[in-house]
Amino acid sequence: MSGKKNAKQAAKTTKTITKASAKPAGKAKGKAMVEPAVTPVAPAVEAVAATDVATPPAPTPDADTTPVSEEVTGKQEGAKAKGARRPKTPKAPKADKGMSCLDAAAEVLKANKDPMQCKAMVDAMGKAKLWSSDAPTPAATLYSAILREIQKKGSASRFRKTDRGHFALMQ
Repeated sequence: MSGKKNAKQAAKTTKTITKASAKPAGKAKGKAMVEPAVTPVAPAVEAVAATDVATPPAPTPDADTTPVSEEVTGKQEGAKAKGARRPKTPKAPKADKGMSCLDAAAEVLKANKDPMQCKAMVDAMGKAKLWSSDAPTPAATLYSAILREIQKKGSASRFRKTDRGHFALMQ
């Protein structure tokens, strides 16, 4: 009988240890706190650092042979910086697209001499084959581009606003 009691007592002790290790210390209510056994860990073997090995110092270039870019940036030419991109390969030259919308409008106004609305300028540019667009509202695009140039360049602009929706060339 005493053997059974010892087995039951050992089982209770094991359960208590298991419960105690699952809870933080001091949280068990009315039960004896048993700290889980800590096994000592063997100290880690420290690896010999690469700096402990004697290496000859890197040769320093003379001031006369140091490239200018290295003096300014502190890096050697050809040294790749973190996140640096490789240089882009040169692209083939683009085909001549013709003149811009504003350049074509200036040409049309030069030929007409009178102030014009943007819709009439776009029609004249299309007839003269100076500029064309597949956009749904090229006149609105031209209007905003002319206003932007007038606002940005001021008196140096090629255009002046004469009336609501009418533009002429500056003299």
